[in-house]
Amino acid sequence: MYIGVSESMLYKLTSNKEIPHYKPRGKMLYFAKEELDAWLLQNYEPTVDDAMRMATEVSATQPFFNQKRYGKRKKN
Repeated sequence: MYIGVSESMLYKLTSNKEIPHYKPRGKMLYFAKEELDAWLLQNYEPTVDDAMRMATEVSATQPFFNQKRYGKRKKN
């Protein structure tokens, strides 16, 4: 199978409308390979190096110490 899931899982995904599919005559299921590729790539998980790079970029542009604090502050 192309996407590596069982037939029952594929039917479950189509019935919940979680995966793009076509039913031209109401019985047979058809899939477009390009749409399946896009669906498979939709939940990107960055590597540790990518996550560290993104965190460094965000911290350089948005320093934490300049952010407003919400809530009550304790008086000394």
